[in-house]
Amino acid sequence: DQTDFALYLRRLIMNLEHGKDRLIVFGTGEVSATPDQSVIQLGVETEGSLVETVQVENGEKMNQIISALQQLGVPANDIRTIEYQLIPMYDYQDGQQVFRSYRLTHIVQITLDQIDLTGEVVDAAVLNGANRVQSIQFTLQDEKAAYDEALLLAVADVTRKATVLTAEIGVHLDKVPIAIKELSAPVQPFTPRIHSFEASSQTPVQLGQLQVQANVEAVYEYRRSSE
Repeated sequence: DQTDFALYLRRLIMNLEHGKDRLIVFGTGEVSATPDQSVIQLGVETEGSLVETVQVENGEKMNQIISALQQLGVPANDIRTIEYQLIPMYDYQDGQQVFRSYRLTHIVQITLDQIDLTGEVVDAAVLNGANRVQSIQFTLQDEKAAYDEALLLAVADVTRKATVLTAEIGVHLDKVPIAIKELSAPVQPFTPRIHSFEASSQTPVQLGQLQVQANVEAVYEYRRSSE
């Protein structure tokens, strides 16, 4: 934007005034991609006064969930535990800590290449005892192609900026940068808005688009036109 351009131009003029002959420019490229994979985190939370009872109840519900997901065609290898936590719960009465119950939370992560099954998988889990649905994210199985495209756009952007800046103040730009560095810009998974999870209706899920971004830093040499 205009603010960035003014900042670049001011730095370039300062370099000239101090006899420097190098310009550092940053470029950004961004492409949209349709997700082809979903990552769902959900599970079961149970609570009770006896550890054994809590564990049995939680385990039974989780086994039912996993069985239902496998019946939908989700491979066992694509379901993995990411959290298993048993903690005592306390109330405070008259300033004293009083034991209330044990709470067991078991969360699994489900990776779906059959992205169209996302809503159905969530529904099946809820129907079979899941009472925690932490997140649904859409991403790419292989982000390399989209990232490479964004990277090319970032290089084009950095070249354009260097050309515009040096032309504006009348100096000659060496077209090939003396150094170029890729800056990290991971794919941001798309997290949809999810409405209430009711067993009587299908979970509404919209895919949306992923924004894949690449950033580069380039160092150019330039000289006054009279040189």
